[in-house]
Amino acid sequence: MENQWLEELKPALASLEQDRLAFKDKQKQWLLFSMLPSLAVAAFLTIALFPIGLFIGVVLCLIVNGVAYHWIVSDHKTKYVVSYKKKVVGKLLQHIGHDLSYDPSGGINRQTFRGSGLFSTRPDRYHTEDLIEGKHGKTQLRFAEVVAKERRRQNKKTKYVTFFRGLLLIADFHKHFQSETYVYPDTAENLLGSFGRTLQRMGGNRGTQLLQLEDVAFEREFAVYSTDQVEARYILSPSMMSRMVDMRKRLRKDLRIGFKDSCVILAIPHSSAYLEPHTDRPATNIQQVEAMHDDIVWFLQIVDELNLNTRIWTKE
Repeated sequence: MENQWLEELKPALASLEQDRLAFKDKQKQWLLFSMLPSLAVAAFLTIALFPIGLFIGVVLCLIVNGVAYHWIVSDHKTKYVVSYKKKVVGKLLQHIGHDLSYDPSGGINRQTFRGSGLFSTRPDRYHTEDLIEGKHGKTQLRFAEVVAKERRRQNKKTKYVTFFRGLLLIADFHKHFQSETYVYPDTAENLLGSFGRTLQRMGGNRGTQLLQLEDVAFEREFAVYSTDQVEARYILSPSMMSRMVDMRKRLRKDLRIGFKDSCVILAIPHSSAYLEPHTDRPATNIQQVEAMHDDIVWFLQIVDELNLNTRIWTKE
């Protein structure tokens, strides 16, 4: 079955390789007709007008090459990447599950990210793409790549610092609830011991309180805040806590998990670009396709690990 979908992809991959080679040709043209001449001019100005020529040469080189790259190379790269995503990822989702759809330019909007309650920092720059949504088993879900940055001032200069880069998943939870419960990485207690626990009591979202649980393994990994401690224990059953600890060990990431509006929201750091083809690899590279397939399956396993497809009482 696996060989079948790979075989079905081969004509599309061969066509995509032509797009990739067209991009690489444009990249070579940029190097020959823009980069090298502008570097030569910059070197001449530096020698002839040193030291002011160094500044002029560097600025001129940056401007010329930036404009040239945009007009000569950038559009071809974008065409290749978007086309690859639509043809390849779309076919992968058909193989993984017919109830899932993919939009490379879609995402989870800034308001939803901010309203998740998983981060106290408000993003000043926000980008999202690679939206996958639909049903996995009985569970309605959507997830996308997110990059959120905060504006900071330092030495009279403004810079943007990334405070989250990764995947945000929103899924229908298998129990009804009215409260808000947030599960954060327990970095404070791990680093500072009992003093860290004191600091945690002062943290959390507005209206929440720190919840102490009896599961030692869970407490070692996470800190929990909730607006309703009774309902939080209903959500975080012993089996659920055990699954979350196992998932934390498998993913090896500092997970943030929210339970809100009868949904579960997960923020999972991901350092590398998600579902992004490498322009230095042939489009026909099967290992690249298989890696994307594994990335999607890896993420969908969260639904299975949290047992979200087991409907509880009237939750259908």
